[in-house]
Parts: sequence; C-alpha cells; structure tokens
Amino acid sequence: MRTSANWVRTGAGVLLVGLVAVGLVGCERPTPSHAYTVLAGTVLSCNPEAGELTLELRDQPARKWSGRVPCVLTKDSEVYVNDRFSSLAEIQVGNAVEVIGYREANRRLETFVVAYAYVEQPGPPVKTPPLLLPRPEETSQPRPS
Repeated sequence: MRTSANWVRTGAGVLLVGLVAVGLVGCERPTPSHAYTVLAGTVLSCNPEAGELTLELRDQPARKWSGRVPCVLTKDSEVYVNDRFSSLAEIQVGNAVEVIGYREANRRLETFVVAYAYVEQPGPPVKTPPLLLPRPEETSQPRPS
C-alpha cells in the first residue's frame, strides 16, 4: 500500500516538473517587430551575387548610423532604379540611393537589412508608357455635352 502512494507522489512530481518545463519553454515572448528607418547616401560598393551593398551616408543627424553602412538585400527586397523596378545588378558605384530597412544586430557584423531601395542614375528621363499617353482624337476635339 505504501509503495503505490510513493508511485502516485512520484508520478505527480514528474507531471508537475513536466508542466513547468513546457510552460517555460513554450511561453516565450514574441520578438518585437523591427523598427524601420530611412537612410540616404551614395553607393560605395555593390555585390549583386552576395546581395550586399555598402553606402556612404549623407547627413544623418541623431541617428545610430553614420559614415559607411554595410547593407544586405534579401529575396523580398525591392529595388527601383529611376522609378523602374530593377535588380541589384543595375546599381552602380556612385549612384545616389535611399533605402528603407532595419538594423540586424544578430550578425557578427552589424548590418542594415534593406526592404526597399530607390536609386537615381544619371541618364535620359524615363519614357511614358504608350497606355498613359493621350490619344490624338481625345485632345483635338471637345467632348459633346
């Protein structure tokens, strides 16, 4: 009789320890979302194969970032060159760039993960697509009332 009581106490103790362990491991706080920020500067280097970009920042008062910033682009990053959806391969050293992203502190070297990049390249203005141009018959005749 005494042995079954010991088994009951032991079983209850193991169950209690198991519940506490599951409660501690299973109840982790969710990680906070990243604080997105805007950086503006000039492209110092670009490595499309590795998805890396280095920027020399313009004046960034009261910000954590200053000087040279290593950036990483993910498969979800969007790159626009002169208002046209593009790829990292079209970015050239010396281009003016604005990026939106967040600081990744989990890496050994602190980097800036880019979600969106807008690059300005010198060149002719982008042509208006034919669908957006007015048709000649619409501009020459007034519409009837």
